[in-house]
Amino acid sequence: MKNNGTLSRPAAADTSRQSLHDEIAKRARRLWEEYGKPAGRDEMIWLEAERELLGLGLKARPAGRDKEPC
Repeated sequence: MKNNGTLSRPAAADTSRQSLHDEIAKRARRLWEEYGKPAGRDEMIWLEAERELLGLGLKARPAGRDKEPC
């Protein structure tokens, strides 16, 4: 069968997964920078970015708490 230029399901899923990964990475980087580029908090910041983008258990931060303490 010829490829008509459309992605097969596995390829489409891989593309979507990569796109989500890229968005999480961008958000995690922004958070890391906002928090003052702390060392040793990579996983915590990554998971926070994931939760934000996936909409999992988000709670609004109180006013005036733009940055989490280091």
